Amino acid sequence: MSRDTVVLTASAGAFPGLAATLADLGVELRTQPLLSFAPPLDWHPLDSALAQRRRYRAVALTSPRAAQALAERIDATGVSWQESALPVWVVGVTTEEALQAKSAGYAGQTVCQVQGKPLPRRSLMPCLRPA
Repeated sequence: MSRDTVVLTASAGAFPGLAATLADLGVELRTQPLLSFAPPLDWHPLDSALAQRRRYRAVALTSPRAAQALAERIDATGVSWQESALPVWVVGVTTEEALQAKSAGYAGQTVCQVQGKPLPRRSLMPCLRPA
């Protein structure tokens, strides 16, 4: 009997538990990531943006991985988010939780608002359009 084979092209760590689930189903898994993630060679552009954060209207985070990287830089640079009152727009609860869990310095608002009304956390696009 031949086994079904699945080729997983997602980056490492993108789907925790998927390999075990497929193995339990008798599926052979081959991983061929098309993307990989690594820290930038130079943190200066982000550090500079964090230092000058009052120049911006908001920060948009589109993944938990991005939120974790930002949180780590907030802590590494000693930025106090409480002083900036800069809103952070997130694409979902997992992204918001990653930011809050990884940074002691982050205590900003993560609610996206349009015309003064809070939107569901997953509704990032209406916030980006007017910005």
